Amino acid sequence: MAENRYIDLLKNRGFFCFFCTQFLGAFNDNFYKIIVTLVALDLPATASGANPYIPLIGGLFILPFLLFSGYAGYLADIHSKRTILVGVKIFEIFAMSFGLVAFFLDRMEPMLAVVFLMGLHSTFFSPAKYGILPEMLPDKDLARGNGLLEMSTFLAIILGTSLGGAIYEAWKDRLGWIGVILIAIAALGTLTSLGITKVPPSGASKKFILNPFKEFWKGAKMLYADQPLWLTVMGISYFGFWARSSKWSYLYLGKKSCSSAKRASDCYGLLPPSASAPAALRRDVCPATRSNWGWFLSAPWAWEYSQWDSLPHSLRSIWRHGHWSSWDSPAVSSPSL
Repeated sequence: MAENRYIDLLKNRGFFCFFCTQFLGAFNDNFYKIIVTLVALDLPATASGANPYIPLIGGLFILPFLLFSGYAGYLADIHSKRTILVGVKIFEIFAMSFGLVAFFLDRMEPMLAVVFLMGLHSTFFSPAKYGILPEMLPDKDLARGNGLLEMSTFLAIILGTSLGGAIYEAWKDRLGWIGVILIAIAALGTLTSLGITKVPPSGASKKFILNPFKEFWKGAKMLYADQPLWLTVMGISYFGFWARSSKWSYLYLGKKSCSSAKRASDCYGLLPPSASAPAALRRDVCPATRSNWGWFLSAPWAWEYSQWDSLPHSLRSIWRHGHWSSWDSPAVSSPSL
C-alpha cells in the first residue's frame, strides 16, 4: 500500500479550504498586530521613557482567551464546528472594518479595541479549529494534518509580521489602504471557510456555565487526570511564558539597535521569522520528549540573551526557541494522547 503523503491531504478539498482559512486568519492577526505595534513605537515615549501601548497590545490580545475560552469550548461542543468557524470568519470582517475606521481616526484607543476583537476572534476560532480536525481526518492522518496546520500558522506569522513591517514602512501615511487590505484578507478567509468539510455537531449535551472560570477549572481537572496530556500542556505553557516574557525585550532591543525608523521596522520584522522559520520547516517530525527538554533548557537562555545589548545574540536565541517548538504539535495531537 502506498504511503500517504502531505500532498494527498492538501488534495482533500475540505481540508485544503480549512488549511487556507487557518492561514489567512493567523496572517491577519499578525499583520494587524505588527501594524499597531509599529504605530505605537512611532509615538513619543512618556516622561519615564516607557511606551505604555506596547504591553497593552499583547495583553489585550490574550485577555479574551482568559475571559471567554470556556464559552468558546462550549459552543464548539454543542454546535457544528464548521458553523463556528464560518461565523467567526464573518465576525473578522466586521472587526477589520472597525480597524479601518480606527486607522482613519488615527488614534491608538480604537486600534487597541480592534486588537481585543481580534483576540476574541482567535479565542472562538481555536477550539473549533483543533476540535474539527479529528472529525475531518482519520486517525492515521491526524498527526500529519496537524503538522500542516501548525506549519500554516508559523508561515502566517512569518509573512504577516514581515510583510506588515514592510508595508507599514511604505504606507505609514496611508493607513486606510492597509485597512482595506485587512478587510480583503478577512473576506477571502470567509470565502474559503465555506468550503470546509461539513461536520455534524458532536452530540454533546452540556449545561451552559455562566462563570467562565468554572469551566476552565473543570477542564484543568480533566487534564490533570491524564498525566501525559497534563505534562504536555505544562511544557507548552512553560515555553509560552518565557517566549512572551522576553518578547518585549526583543522588541525594544530591535528598536534600540537600529539607528533610523526605517531600519527599526526592518529589524523588528526579523524577530518573528527567526522564531518561526525553523518551526515552519520542520513540522514533519514529532519526537515530543525532545521538544520538552529543549524548551526547558532554551527558554532561560533566551531571557538572558534578551538582556544583552546585541541584536544578533537575541536573534540566535529566538531561532533556538523556534527550533525546539517545531517538534511538538504533531505529537500533541496524535491519537495516542
